[in-house]
Formats: sequence, C-alpha cells, structure tokens
Amino acid sequence: MEESKLIILAIADILIGIILAIGVYGIFSKIQPVNLGYGGFNLIEGDVSNSSVQLNPSTITEVLSTNTGRIYALICNDDSSNVAYLHLANSTSSVAVSEGIRLGAGDCYEIGPDNLYLGKVYGIASATTTLTIVEK
Repeated sequence: MEESKLIILAIADILIGIILAIGVYGIFSKIQPVNLGYGGFNLIEGDVSNSSVQLNPSTITEVLSTNTGRIYALICNDDSSNVAYLHLANSTSSVAVSEGIRLGAGDCYEIGPDNLYLGKVYGIASATTTLTIVEK
C-alpha cells in the first residue's frame, strides 16, 4: 500500500512539472520583439521618408514637422565644411545660430527609442548647408 502511494505521488510530481513547463513555455512564446529601427539589431519595416532640406544663411528652417507616429529619424549634415544647429522646439522664438544641437560637417543626429521626440525640428546655419533626413 505504501509503495502505491509513492508511485501516485511520483506521477503527480511529474504531471505538475509538465503542466508548469507548458505554462512557462506558453507565456514566453507569446513575447515578440519590438522592431523600432534603433541600433544595429532592429528592423524598420515599411516605407521610410527620405528627404533633404537646404538651410540658408541665418534663416530658420523647419527640418521635421510634428509627427506623433514618429519612431525614428536621422538628420545628417551633408556639407563638407559648414556647421548646422538643430532645435527641438515647437516655435522659432528660441532658434539661434550657435545654439541647440550642433551638427558639424558630416555629423548626424538620431532620434530613436532612447530619445524619441515627436515635435518640430528646426535648423539654422551661418552659411548655406544641406541636411538629409530619414524618418519613419
């Protein structure tokens, strides 16, 4: 009789282990990675907007419009010598040359999950400068 109780307990332990294993697998199998396009390991799927903007000397120019659906943007200064400045602001009142995010010649500014900004981005430079933009 004692031996049959041990067998029943052993079978019950095995069944509980199987049920727990299935439950844990079921929870973790439903977790899916989120692809935001930030860093070298993620993926942006679908259409991406590619554009360019010319900054004229000491003129405030809108580089990106407000976009509540933005998940990624890359703004690059394609000029060989001129410096541009980016301002993350919804008005132009605080935009000035030599203030904001400095983009040297060949530099880029990336907006992604770690610094997601959905508002307007303005640019200004002291000489004609071209910025290239990728946005999703």
